[in-house]
Order: sequence, then structure tokens, then C-alpha cells
Amino acid sequence: MLWNHTLAITSNNDVAHYNLGHLFLQRGDLDSAIYHFETALQMRSRNSAAHYNAGGALIENNLASVLAQKGRLNEAVDHYHNAMNLRPGYGDPYLNLGNILFQQGQIRDAMAEWQKAHTTETKDARFHTVLADAFLRAGLQKHAIAEYEYAAGFARDPLPRNNLAWSSRRLLMLQFEMVTEQ
Repeated sequence: MLWNHTLAITSNNDVAHYNLGHLFLQRGDLDSAIYHFETALQMRSRNSAAHYNAGGALIENNLASVLAQKGRLNEAVDHYHNAMNLRPGYGDPYLNLGNILFQQGQIRDAMAEWQKAHTTETKDARFHTVLADAFLRAGLQKHAIAEYEYAAGFARDPLPRNNLAWSSRRLLMLQFEMVTEQ
């Protein structure tokens, strides 16, 4: 394996540890992924150069995602916050933290994180789609439709358009029911 060889012939190679962490994550070996991500973070923390913040935020986000998969939610939340502090304009930690909060039933807090996420990535349809899904679950159909419409305008993925169609149909059905009840 290339990255193992790289570690054998170099020292303090955070890039090799990060790549091994990502490889183990893809293979489903979460404990090994955590080890390599944590090692990469320890190495990066010794260097204060600004360009390390972007990579550090990526590692923090990936480590948090693995910890969340392992059910270690408090640790995951801490690492998402670390990623946000290192690179405030990086939307993935906000999106992922919102997902955890949503799963815990903290819908308003989740939506606040998702809104932060989509302000960092205004042209990323997945942020708008997730926010629209949350609005829909919270019973805010008009807000959901607005987000789906926005996402559908630039998404390659058909999901926002599909959700827009179903949400619009649902809203029309609710309006029809209200009219027929009167």
C-alpha cells in the first residue's frame, strides 16, 4: 500500500495519515480511520501556517463524520466546531452538524446550521436540498418549495426537482382540502 510505504520512509507525514484515514473510512474500518485522522490532526496542530487550516478543517470534518458513525456524537460535535473555527467558510461541517442535530430532534438548531451551510456554498444544491427537506418535515411547505426551486435551478442531480414536484403537489392537495372543507 502506497501510504503505508510513505509512512515507513518519512516521518511526521500528516498527508499520508490523512489519506490512510480516508482509505480506511471507505473500507469501513472506522477505528483505523479515526486513528489516522487523529494522528494527522496532531501533526498539523504543530504547524501554524495558514494553509494548514483548510486541510485541518477537512480532517476535522472527516474525523467527526467517522465518530458520528460510531455513535460518539459529543466528540463528533466538538470536531465539527473545530472545523468551523479553522475554516468558517467551509460548509460541510455545518451541514453535517445539522444532520446530527436533526437526528436528535433538535430541528430548529439543525435548520440554523443548515442555513449557515448554504450561505457558505450558495451554489451547492445539496445544502439547499437538505434545508428544504428539513422545512418540509417541520411543516413549512412554502419554505421547502422555495429551497427546492433554488436548488433545482443549478443542480445536476434530479432530486431537488423531484422533491419540488412532490412538495408542490402536497401543498396543492392541502390547499384543496382546506377549500373543500369550507
